[in-house]
Amino acid sequence: MKETIAYKVLSADEFAVLRSGQFPGSAVDRADGFIHLSTAGQLTETVDRHFSGQSGLMIVAVKLAAVGAAVRWEPSRDGQLFPHLYAPLSWASVIAAGPLERSADGSVRPPAVSGPPREEPGEFWRTLRKVILSLVLGFAALIAFGATVCGLLLRWGPGSGWSMVAIGAAALALLVYAIRRIWR
Repeated sequence: MKETIAYKVLSADEFAVLRSGQFPGSAVDRADGFIHLSTAGQLTETVDRHFSGQSGLMIVAVKLAAVGAAVRWEPSRDGQLFPHLYAPLSWASVIAAGPLERSADGSVRPPAVSGPPREEPGEFWRTLRKVILSLVLGFAALIAFGATVCGLLLRWGPGSGWSMVAIGAAALALLVYAIRRIWR
């Protein structure tokens, strides 16, 4: 087939599963042993036949080259060849996603393909926060370790070495607490 993109219609819950990494297929997909996909030309009839009356549906565009030999073109409805995916659908193979929308003529409008799907801003900022805090905590750990070692090795006056050890130990305890809070 010359098609390079296929589409999967998903409920909101199924879309959330896919966003977490992999989608094993709907109950119908699992019963049939493959994930049902459609071309852009087949999408409207697929939605009308199998998703009529359902709301909150999402459509994902799947780059067929990303799933490789796991896709087979097999005859189905009225002898048309449909893409069937014989593997879980990976979020990495999705190149666009969006809510099901219809054009003025009633046909289903596939999501616009303009590059890889963007991550939700919340997820990006959480990841960035973790990276920055990890770097800061790594630097703090280095300072705490250095203070502890210096306090043990270079005790120059009454109690001065032990105060460095206490500062280092307190910094390490704070570091452990912070790491546990960040990576929850």
